[in-house]
Amino acid sequence: MRHSVREAGLTIEPPNGIVTLMFTDIVGSTLLRDTLIVEHGDGDGNRQYRERFLDPHNARIRALLARHRGFEVKTNGDSFMAAFAQAEDAVVCAAEIQRSLRGEPIATDDPGAPLAVRIGMHTGAATYVERDGKPDYDGHTVNIAARVESLLKGGRRIYCSSETAALAKMAPGIRYHRYGPYELKGVSVKVEIVDVLWDEAMQPAPPGQPHERLPYPWLTPWIGREREMAALDEALRASRLVTLHGTGGVGKTRLAVETLLARGGGLPREIVFVSLDQVPDAPEGLLGAVRDAVALTEVDAPDLAALCRHLHGGDRLLLLDNFESVKSAAEFVPPLATTPGVRLLVTSQQALGLMGERVVELEPMATRGDIATLESYRLFLGLAQQRDARWQPDDDAAMREVIAATDGLPYLIELVAAVAPKRMLRQLAGELQTRLKEVRAPGANERLAGRHASVVACLEWALARLPAEERQALPRLAIFAGGFDAEAAEAVAAAPLESLDVLVDASLLRFDRESGRYSMLPTTRQFARQILGADEQSRLASNHTHWFITRLKRADDALKAKGGQAQNAARRWIDAEYENVRQAVAYAEESEPELFERAVAAFALYLSQTCRFSEDVRLHETLIRRIDPEAVPGTWAMTQNDLGVAYWNLPTGDRGENLAEAIACYEAALRVRTKRDFPAAWAMTQNNLGIAYWNLPTGDRGENLGKAIAFYEAALRVRTERDFPADWAATQNNLGLAYWNLPTGDRGENLAKAIACFEAALRVRTERDFPADWAITQNNLGLAYWNLPTGDRGENLAKAIACYEAALRVSTERDFPADWAATQNNLGNAYADLPTGDRGENLAKAIACYEAALRVRTERDFPAGWATTQNNMGIAYRNLPTGDRGENLAKAIAFYEAALRVRTERDFPADWAMTQYNLGIAYEEMAAGEQGRDRRQAILCFESAARGYSAVGLTDNAERARQNAARLAVID
Repeated sequence: MRHSVREAGLTIEPPNGIVTLMFTDIVGSTLLRDTLIVEHGDGDGNRQYRERFLDPHNARIRALLARHRGFEVKTNGDSFMAAFAQAEDAVVCAAEIQRSLRGEPIATDDPGAPLAVRIGMHTGAATYVERDGKPDYDGHTVNIAARVESLLKGGRRIYCSSETAALAKMAPGIRYHRYGPYELKGVSVKVEIVDVLWDEAMQPAPPGQPHERLPYPWLTPWIGREREMAALDEALRASRLVTLHGTGGVGKTRLAVETLLARGGGLPREIVFVSLDQVPDAPEGLLGAVRDAVALTEVDAPDLAALCRHLHGGDRLLLLDNFESVKSAAEFVPPLATTPGVRLLVTSQQALGLMGERVVELEPMATRGDIATLESYRLFLGLAQQRDARWQPDDDAAMREVIAATDGLPYLIELVAAVAPKRMLRQLAGELQTRLKEVRAPGANERLAGRHASVVACLEWALARLPAEERQALPRLAIFAGGFDAEAAEAVAAAPLESLDVLVDASLLRFDRESGRYSMLPTTRQFARQILGADEQSRLASNHTHWFITRLKRADDALKAKGGQAQNAARRWIDAEYENVRQAVAYAEESEPELFERAVAAFALYLSQTCRFSEDVRLHETLIRRIDPEAVPGTWAMTQNDLGVAYWNLPTGDRGENLAEAIACYEAALRVRTKRDFPAAWAMTQNNLGIAYWNLPTGDRGENLGKAIAFYEAALRVRTERDFPADWAATQNNLGLAYWNLPTGDRGENLAKAIACFEAALRVRTERDFPADWAITQNNLGLAYWNLPTGDRGENLAKAIACYEAALRVSTERDFPADWAATQNNLGNAYADLPTGDRGENLAKAIACYEAALRVRTERDFPAGWATTQNNMGIAYRNLPTGDRGENLAKAIAFYEAALRVRTERDFPADWAMTQYNLGIAYEEMAAGEQGRDRRQAILCFESAARGYSAVGLTDNAERARQNAARLAVID
């Protein structure tokens, strides 16, 4: 039955042949829906989302589709797929959708961000089909249209292909901007992307990078599995935690990736692939893998709660692949899955068994029935014809036997199909049946049965048919972790490029053209490793370890060099080979102590630069236990110093305890690193001790900073400006910070000393030679002048402003966003306090600086900095002498209340109390002009501030807040 749609008396038939397909998607729908679910529960949250957003959106889209002769193919959650016989109708309809949502917006909880939609289109050949009685389309046009839409990040925009734009060129009120050809993952040809500018004021917004970070190592075509893709797609739209469950080799990873690539909207825009097959089976292993995949460090997300805070409010789907490798980490899954803006797709040979988990079973392809209709046969035929386009099966009975021998596992079908064009089918079937009988023979392997036997039998058969050299090379290549390149294969496993080509042709290896790296499926690796004897495994492990640690040492030398392409190449190499390096270091730890020492020394800088501090601490602790301080005192002292640095950086655990451990390590090192025998090393450790005491959160702050100053001054007796200029400047900068923070002594004198130190450092840290360090020290110098209590206040703040503006020449928003935002905030503070010039203009500049800082300091990514700047914005608006006083105070109150979302009484009691006090002042001033309406609110804020100040020992501040509350209470 051919479907048609009837709207307003008009029957719209599904077009066929050359069709323009349109995909639409609501921007941020995942976060909108998840936020409502978290606030109101599954039932009421979904109902509110449907009634407030989805139903009005759907009604709007359907009405405009009907008006412009668009056939509604299907809806997927928050998205539409529609088909048009004429490209011009599609483009005009898309423009009308955007104009309608702008003219009559659908409101969200954010007044400045009504519901927004993005639209992508492509025109090409497409075949109308019906699946389970529902309309759909087949053909590459579907995939291309979906991929064009997926390039859009924000809403209110339309992209189409050049084919659509060419056919719709006469569309009224539309301008086009061409971006040229783009490669779309899963699409074999480049597609020219065109921006449809539906408003005369619109400016082009070029496509960014693809939104998904999905691997695509497959060279074979994707055939079949339409029902499974549809089931997985539906599950992902309905549930926040979906597990794709099936046996090894059944194609879980490929199905998951293909489904996400073909998504037509309504799912998170950012797809992040998290490979778990080489991850340690522990919760921390899963945490580290997710952290790496979303480009966070251990500092950003030291624990699960911090990771969830970073992911909160995004628009991400995490694909956790091969979860059976980390099954003990299942407890970490529910907090991730219930974070608003996050959805999880898990592929696993075992279901997780968690509440709320939606399990989608992936069965092997059917191998019995009418062979012409079997997906397993279609896949086999397509794969064989990829090797030889003329190949056709010559024996139906033998073809059935071959398909049956694979148990319908796509992995095995690919393995066997690679040989089909080189064999008679009867011969191939006989070989497979013989191998299966041998594997299943009594006593051959009591534990193998069913599909496991088929996997082993097919792999043994595939291995046996290889030339001798490749038959021996495959098990040797199984020594690698996380893939390898051709150079490593030759050096470690004696597998030349020609052998790699043969193994790729046999589907036993996969090759990724983008990275130039080879990999094995976990099933193949497990099988191949079992072939090696214990002696051969040990020999290969030693080869692997020596080769990678030698290369690691070379990369470490490049990292320590000053800039250049070699440094960047070294970092990229370790990034790519991280799993192999870890495996090499672990083997050296167990088997080769001297090599382990070299490995830890070579690995330390990379671990520090990539914020893998827990691993750095563990390796140095292991190493220090193995070093005899009497036999090699210099090595022992160096390792103690490095362990101290690792503890100093460690973001997990108690900060005070970590720094106490660091101090103990430095002090131990100084028992060997004497000023006389090792002057440079002694000075380095003295400087490190100063840094540790400067950061120590326990004990008396004045005493700690006094010790830090003494250590810095000691270091400067060796680190002279002439002999060690860069180190001297770094220590001068550190000494300036210590004086700047010193709570004892005369404040003016301390800050004068700090200024002298910063100015000294800038003699070496020039803008040309050390731009980043120069900018940091300029910012520090600005802070010192901003706080200086002596001299002319206006002159001091003018100097501070000059320093901040100098720093911003280097600390740009693009290159150093966090530093740039901090300096913008500081510059705003200086303008806000400036006593010279026009007060209104100064505060307007301050507000502009704070607003700039908030482009980077978001609540999600930099919550503490965001709250500080929000508080500063409140102060600026409360003091602003221009504009409407009531509006300014209302804005100040909104900023203070925003800051209090982060500055909680529990986590930031002193800052919380300060902001509560500021909020009380704003409400009090608002009450003066509003007949006392806000006076009671001011009283509550002052009472809260008094409680917070008392809790942190700021008794004078607490008393002032109590007096304000009492004074207002009398008036009230």
